[in-house]
Amino acid sequence: MPENKWLEFENFKFNLPVPYTIYADFESLIVKINSCAPDPERSSTVPIANHIPCGYAFSSANNKYLDSYDENKPSKYILYLDANNLYGWAMSQPLPTHGFEWITQPIDFMEIPDESDIGYILEVDMDYPQNLHNLHNDYPPGPRNIKCDK
Repeated sequence: MPENKWLEFENFKFNLPVPYTIYADFESLIVKINSCAPDPERSSTVPIANHIPCGYAFSSANNKYLDSYDENKPSKYILYLDANNLYGWAMSQPLPTHGFEWITQPIDFMEIPDESDIGYILEVDMDYPQNLHNLHNDYPPGPRNIKCDK
C-alpha cells in the first residue's frame, strides 16, 4: 500500500465561494486499470466488475426567484426528489433459493401480477432501436454484451 494514502483538506470549505457538493459514485473516483495483472505497488484490489455510467443529468433553472432570471426565456423550475431506503427495501425482499425450472411455453409477462409468488429470470435477445438510446440513457433496459479482444 502507498505510504501517503490519505488526503487532508484544512479549511477547505472556506475556499469555496458558494455551498458546494459533489455527487458521484465511488466508482467514478477510482483510477483506471490499464492491465489485468495485479500491481501490488498501486493496488491490493482485484477488479471484478466494470462500472458503466448510465446517466448524466444537467439542468439550469430560469425563473423570477433567481438573480440570473432572463424574462425573454421560458420560466423553468427545478425540483429534486429523493426516495429514502431504496437499497434497504431491496435487500429485505425475498430471493429465490431453490426450485428453479426452465420453461418452454410462451408466457405473457404483462399478465403476471407484481405480487406473484412465482418470479422469472429472463434471457432475451433485444432489438433496441437507435433512436431510443438517448431517451432511455438514465435507465437502460438491459446490460450490454460486449466482446473484448484483450
